[in-house]
Amino acid sequence: MSSGFVVKLKSFVLSPCLKSQRVFFYAGLLVLVFLNSGCKYRIFNSGVDSDISSVENVRFDRDELLKKNRFDLISPTGEGIFAASLSWMKDQEEEANRYAIPAQCANNVSRVFEMAGITAYSSPLLMDMINAARRRGGKVVSLPKETRSIAKVIEQEFNGALPVGTLVSGCLNRDCSGQAGDGHISIVGDVDADDALQLYHNNWFRPENRPWRPHMIPLDWYQAGYLRKWMPTPWLNRSRSSRGELVDVGVILPEIDDLDPTNYFVTLTVIPEVLNEVESGKGLVTDGAGSVMPFRPHAQPGQPSQPIPRPTPPPLSECNKLKTISPTPTNLREEPNGKIICKFALGTPLERISTEGSWSKVKGVCPDGVNGQGFVLSALVVPTCE
Repeated sequence: MSSGFVVKLKSFVLSPCLKSQRVFFYAGLLVLVFLNSGCKYRIFNSGVDSDISSVENVRFDRDELLKKNRFDLISPTGEGIFAASLSWMKDQEEEANRYAIPAQCANNVSRVFEMAGITAYSSPLLMDMINAARRRGGKVVSLPKETRSIAKVIEQEFNGALPVGTLVSGCLNRDCSGQAGDGHISIVGDVDADDALQLYHNNWFRPENRPWRPHMIPLDWYQAGYLRKWMPTPWLNRSRSSRGELVDVGVILPEIDDLDPTNYFVTLTVIPEVLNEVESGKGLVTDGAGSVMPFRPHAQPGQPSQPIPRPTPPPLSECNKLKTISPTPTNLREEPNGKIICKFALGTPLERISTEGSWSKVKGVCPDGVNGQGFVLSALVVPTCE
């Protein structure tokens, strides 16, 4: 049985991913599908599912995936989930009539997980997926609705970085009750060129009664009659302290309201496969420009923060050669706290011109090959002289 055609008969509640439609209409439609279908019932949240025997595990070049994409935190299981998310962007088009439609957000996420070899959480219901992860030892955290409080929770619970493969679900009601269309589920992915953390999901943002805008489903796709598309959309901007600690976030697309934690009740769910890898030190951070480094968590809540060990810098007159030390790109700004000129990857060599308070005026080669000159936080660079 198609994962899109399963009814939870006890409550008559379907996956809450359909906008402005009543549940009973679809329940009746799905009953007809059951009566006219010869396929087998699907067994959810079991790890064994006869209906996914035709789903092939995604194949990918691990070295290329890690070096060409930027991740705040990725583990081996997350690598497979991300590769499957990319593959499904194209593969969904071959099954568009089944998956690129309303009420299929959880089924799309389930399909991506299955392509990554993960079958224990598959369900057409987002709460089923979350509860299955909770039962198996995953981490489930509800977010507050104020941006600095959101940042504080992510910093304390996840050391400031959400691992790839984290489920982000939003519901209109705290307990996720309500009609279809009152919730949505997505997967944490990579960081885009604008420093935004992206979510992959069955996107419903579309140009109805308004001009097409970036991050809506493709216009030709919409004109072909499809109301959903599996794709990434930017979710959060992240603001960090000089030590790299998350201090604030910004919601980039409030139009996708059910993924907006300042609007809906948003929950973060890390499945145990990912959680165990991160906790055992298998997490990586990448810059999208070839650098792949082990993820180094901050001090745990309740523990004193340990200063980053750095060599004692020689006098300015003796050493002006620097390099960046932040795993996340270091911003080169026109002036302290000013407009960003470019972003330097970890280990970028720089030449110091002067020091002004907590800022160093430097020059170096930006990723586009252009020589840049401006200010970086002194805490994010170290001398490299012998």
